[in-house]
Amino acid sequence: DRAEPGEEIELIYVDEPTCQKPLRIGRHLQEPVRSELITFLKRNPDVFAWKHEDTKGIDPGVACHKLNLDRTIKPVVQKRRKLGSDHQQALEEEVKKLIDNKFIKEAKYPKWVSNPVLVKKSNGLWQLCIDFSDLNKACPKDSYPLPHIDYMVDATLGHELMSFMDAYSGYNQIPMDPQDAEHASFYSARGLYCYTMMPFGLKNAGATYQRLVNKMFSNLIGRTMVVYVDDMLVKSVDAIDHVHHLQKMFGILRDYSMVLNPKKCTFGVGSGKFLGYMKSKNNDQPWILHIDGSSTANRAGGGIVLVDPGNKLFCHSVKFLFPVTNNKVEYEALLSGLSLAESMNVRHLKVFFDSQLLVNQINGIFEVKEPRLVPYQSLTKKKLSMFSVQVKHIPRTLNVEADALSRLASSVGMESVEYVQVGQHEQPSTQLLEVLAIKVATSSKPPTWMDLIIEYIQTG
Repeated sequence: DRAEPGEEIELIYVDEPTCQKPLRIGRHLQEPVRSELITFLKRNPDVFAWKHEDTKGIDPGVACHKLNLDRTIKPVVQKRRKLGSDHQQALEEEVKKLIDNKFIKEAKYPKWVSNPVLVKKSNGLWQLCIDFSDLNKACPKDSYPLPHIDYMVDATLGHELMSFMDAYSGYNQIPMDPQDAEHASFYSARGLYCYTMMPFGLKNAGATYQRLVNKMFSNLIGRTMVVYVDDMLVKSVDAIDHVHHLQKMFGILRDYSMVLNPKKCTFGVGSGKFLGYMKSKNNDQPWILHIDGSSTANRAGGGIVLVDPGNKLFCHSVKFLFPVTNNKVEYEALLSGLSLAESMNVRHLKVFFDSQLLVNQINGIFEVKEPRLVPYQSLTKKKLSMFSVQVKHIPRTLNVEADALSRLASSVGMESVEYVQVGQHEQPSTQLLEVLAIKVATSSKPPTWMDLIIEYIQTG
């Protein structure tokens, strides 16, 4: 997912008075940070590519993409596919741009030839892709690791200001190894062309790019930067330091001749979407969980309302297909809510109940005297230990949404519910055991001490 701001932005122009080169900054920036950031951006327009011609390319001595082809695999010249008139026109326009910017050159005697594929982007424009499926089969996997996204997302917690950046046609800024360039050839009405710069769609292109940015920003990653392939984020715990952190990053970009896409950059915001996750300085704020259980003579259900730090509601109504007491249904609803929070990677949680008894039992104020509730209390404490959590009592009048959802599940058939997320549980939570899955060995590996146990479980 493309990095996007999570708050209002405004446009500034780094080329006043012509106003042809806009950049986006956070609308809620405070002084003096706002003025410092605007001045800084106006002094560094060369770090952005406002058009194709502004791209310079990485020095081949620093990074280039090698295919490392398996020479035992016979080269494939794909059968040329016919394109519609609109696709053909878009292809020729893209080819002209690529030629003008020296991203491609005419291929003389290529052994591998692939077909072009035109994909319409969300803005209505066509994007040229190449079907490198046959070529990729001959390329061994580059095992260079990409960063763990969850670790990178966590690394942005608690930062007051962030800037989201994207390289301009990032892959096209890395040159192809000259010996491999002709293998990345494709059809065009003009003839055969091959990439001199690394195209999107080649196997291991992401690993090549990550290797480069890790080298470039090695002194900043983990401190003031997060980098995942061509998505870059500069983060600052204190807003006053943000321009200084950007200054270091821009200096490295200039040293390596890498340029940014101004249309995909946003500077100086407190929140935004990065790698598909919403990040903000408030990400360490707790989520809110409202729970209620309801039971009648024939039905029982739970109402769950989970609220994220941005006040987005996730409403669930759960029907329990087994007999439960009033207290048990409250525990079942709570356990369902905690499972929902766990599935959404929630770490900080405030739980609100209108059952004074259960709140006091969970907090250890009241002793659980009913034997049938002891397993529920034990399982609940185990679930709660996965969060930084507070469990509090509130009046029923403040727990309206969860109460309504629980009554919905306990009073109507599930097939009639359409406007909330609904579900059903066929057995009590205390009977859902955590187990380690086993499977029959299918390889010729030597036996281990576990084999006898597995055989006993399977056959008795």
